[in-house]
Amino acid sequence: MSENESPSSFEDVDLSNNTAVNNNNVEDVDLNNNTTVTVNNNNDDYEPIYETLTLPPIISTKEKKKTNKPGRPVIPNFSSGTFSTVIATGETANGVSNNNKQIRTYAKRWYILAVITSYVTIQYFTWNTFGPIASSVKELYNWNNSDIALLANWDTILYVIFSLQICWFVQKSGLRKAFICSLLLVVLGSVLRCLAIRESSVKWLMNTGQILNGLGGMLAQSVGPFISNTWFPPAERTTATAVATLASQCGLALSYIIGPSIVAEPNDLRSADINMTSAQINNLLLDEMTAFMYLELAITVVLFIVALLYFPNKPKLPPSNSASLSKLNFRDGFSKLLRKKDFWLILFIAASTTGIYSGWNAVLYLNLSTHNLDISQEECGWIGFASTLFSAAGGMTLGYISDKRPGHIRHLLLVLFAFAVIMFAWVAMICLHYFPYNLGVLYIPVLIGGFCINGSIPLMYEMIIELTYPVPETISIGFVGLVNNIFTFVFLLLFNIPNIGASWMNWSLISSCFLSFLLLLFFREQYERMRIDGISLSSVHLKLPNKTSLNTAQSTSQSKIDTEAIPEGLIGTLV
Repeated sequence: MSENESPSSFEDVDLSNNTAVNNNNVEDVDLNNNTTVTVNNNNDDYEPIYETLTLPPIISTKEKKKTNKPGRPVIPNFSSGTFSTVIATGETANGVSNNNKQIRTYAKRWYILAVITSYVTIQYFTWNTFGPIASSVKELYNWNNSDIALLANWDTILYVIFSLQICWFVQKSGLRKAFICSLLLVVLGSVLRCLAIRESSVKWLMNTGQILNGLGGMLAQSVGPFISNTWFPPAERTTATAVATLASQCGLALSYIIGPSIVAEPNDLRSADINMTSAQINNLLLDEMTAFMYLELAITVVLFIVALLYFPNKPKLPPSNSASLSKLNFRDGFSKLLRKKDFWLILFIAASTTGIYSGWNAVLYLNLSTHNLDISQEECGWIGFASTLFSAAGGMTLGYISDKRPGHIRHLLLVLFAFAVIMFAWVAMICLHYFPYNLGVLYIPVLIGGFCINGSIPLMYEMIIELTYPVPETISIGFVGLVNNIFTFVFLLLFNIPNIGASWMNWSLISSCFLSFLLLLFFREQYERMRIDGISLSSVHLKLPNKTSLNTAQSTSQSKIDTEAIPEGLIGTLV
């Protein structure tokens, strides 16, 4: 190859060591020093021949006019056609390790997932303490519905204020430090609630405990995708996201069962003993509340100790090509999100449906009892338990299906939202007494509706990450969580409007699901991260080379250079 001449064809492109493989030679291209290493393919034992070569810079046309600022190196964009590639794996075409940057999965990833899942479950369990035992708390402390709603609303209020800060903290300090701090706040919140039970200032102390719990729970809303990308290979990512994310539903399910099973309903106590006075009922409720709060404290303390003893920041080697590449920093990632139009569309879909449903589910008993349905607090707790558990199991199943059949997330979401509209309309008709009420029949629409909404969460998270790559998961999902909590906050805030009733709760949920279904029809799927990881899709087929790819490259058709295959802004430096 002569001077001032760029390579004429590329069969394999290795971004980790800038290796281009053509039909005859392997040329090691240094874009910074304009140096190539020409090697004969036909001999495994070779001595590299160094020669000077002046190459034109191969950069994206969108980046030509930009200054290559420190910390923002630019990499070339390559063709989206069929070609073999190794991207930042540190492995050359003949399988020789380069700079020890390899891909590996660790068995300890399941331990990490178990600890994170336990954290998410416990945080949501403690957050939803008061909703399932609302009648007991109102009787004990003479509270009203707005007091119960405020306790549930602190989590959303704090997330709206501090969500971006927690995303920045995770990016700057790493997951371990953020996780330990979050667990410590949950423990302190539980301690404060235990101390508040028998105090005259119980309302203020309980709310302060909820504030600490909410601060400690902000990480729980976005940590799932971060864990799946950091520890799990592409074939397990959506499943891991589903498990860690939908653990929140398991926490809610447990709160619907454990709370009412420990803290009795006042009417049940009166029915069991008609001679029991109000003072005796209050004393019994105080004892039961004390046992319940200390149980929550014990569980959080155990998990805090486990995480403190062992919880690594990240694996030594990344589990995938995309995980081995460094991503945009917080400022650049957030700026990219704001400029991406398709992100705003899927943001509204994800945040409105799950945000409104979260508020709707948190006050399910108030909704059903206000419509004069003959249902007890315990019966409603069983409905909530079955709904959240069923939806969590369904969501994990959908995540597994999506891993095995990638590239069909949008179609799955369309089916889920269509069924959600039908199911919640059924609930609305029962509440308005247009359909006959039967407790067994009520289970059907509530369970299927919850399955549709919660089952969509991991799918939408993965769709958002694919769309916004290389923006870090904590930023993109954290921003979704921010808007999600705004919807939940506004939903619960409406309880403060005098005489607002309860019918609006069902119709707002139905409207959000129907509107999201319509918007999904116009949404364009993009799978940027899957391209980098070589996952085969209908529109893109990338294949990772094996040890014989150097030989097969000679019989492969040539590929041209393009500027659109790898997402704009992807950083080419290795983590």
